[in-house]
Amino acid sequence: MNCRVGLDWIGCVVQVVGALFFTIGFGTRYWATSDSSVNAGLFTTCDGSYCYDTHVFYHGKSEKGAIMGAAVLQIFTLCGLYLVLLLMLLYMCGLFNERSVSRGAAFTAFATALFGFISVIMFGSAMTSLQYSLNWSCAFVIIGLIVDIAAGICIYIGGQQWEEAQKVQRKRELFPPIKSSRLDPRLEQRIQAANQKGSNKILKAGIISQARGSAYIEQNETKVMCAVYGPREVTKKEEFSMKGQLTCEFKFATFSCRVRRQYQQDNEERDYSCQLQDALEPAVRMDKFPKAQVNVYVTVLQNDGSPLAASLTCASVALANAGIEMYDLVVGCSARITPSEVFIDPTESEDYKAENDNEAGNGSVTLGLMPSLNQVSAITSKGEVEFELLNKGTKQCVDVCQKLYPVLQQAVAKAVEDKLSSDHVT
Repeated sequence: MNCRVGLDWIGCVVQVVGALFFTIGFGTRYWATSDSSVNAGLFTTCDGSYCYDTHVFYHGKSEKGAIMGAAVLQIFTLCGLYLVLLLMLLYMCGLFNERSVSRGAAFTAFATALFGFISVIMFGSAMTSLQYSLNWSCAFVIIGLIVDIAAGICIYIGGQQWEEAQKVQRKRELFPPIKSSRLDPRLEQRIQAANQKGSNKILKAGIISQARGSAYIEQNETKVMCAVYGPREVTKKEEFSMKGQLTCEFKFATFSCRVRRQYQQDNEERDYSCQLQDALEPAVRMDKFPKAQVNVYVTVLQNDGSPLAASLTCASVALANAGIEMYDLVVGCSARITPSEVFIDPTESEDYKAENDNEAGNGSVTLGLMPSLNQVSAITSKGEVEFELLNKGTKQCVDVCQKLYPVLQQAVAKAVEDKLSSDHVT
């Protein structure tokens, strides 16, 4: 049995203490006193050696309803305290791993404390009206409820921490650390592949007949498809502009990653969409399609690292295939930078190397380059990297982009040739 540790167990222990305090206070019938000989509780009242049932003793008094209602709420509260304890024991010992169980236990603890305080207020008001004074039993109940709230907070935070720990553990299982400390043995091969005009990339244009322009790229095991539609007339609701508009939508296919993605765009995909648009806009001649917009849709079919760089290259070729006038094609490249090694277009395992190794001075850079103009359209970096290492990684990305530029030109030219030949045949 793999029991959890940390705040979950602390919350469980605190819950036990709170339940004991509450049980002791609830179990005694001497909740209120008027003098040394008279004691009143939830269910009985004693005068000297005689005890009377509260139902009979308070008959005809307006406080009877509040006293009996408080008694019922106290029973529910007592059951709730031990229900929370049972749920937490089952959850922490691995019988239930669902996050909802932990949250349910925490919210049950809060609801239980709320009912308990309501019952204390109801009973205390009734006793005060009857000129009784609350004694130590009531204080024990209040302490138990306060401790119950503290236990609920510990349970909730402990569940959050456990979920984060599970995410990190799953990530480490999916992406085991790369133990080699020498330079990346594939870096030289990739540079050689770039010198051979992108032999590690498969790039095709004009593969979607329904789209104005399209492209498909395979970069290592990462596979990306892009479709371009437009220019289309901007709707009247949009702001008037003599320049055209470019919109980009980036999406991981649900089956593209090791963990299944959602159908709706998440924050990471929206961030990639913005970065893609920022990188493509400097290369597109917006003045050539005024009051119109071009829509770019990028879908990652298989993700094995560097999806943004591959998407940038694919979208650039798709725009050219759509006949959109551009200042230059944009070539994307990314690098994972560590103090001892640099990975060009890293795989997913390499991309998580820094996180798994917990080393300082690790990061990544993604660059979009317009080679014929020798201008950078966009650059983004993550992590903490020294300037010299970042400069080194950026220069390597620029070199690779320059060497891959003919591959993009050939893909665009090949699509035009195929289009002309098919039109000639028809």
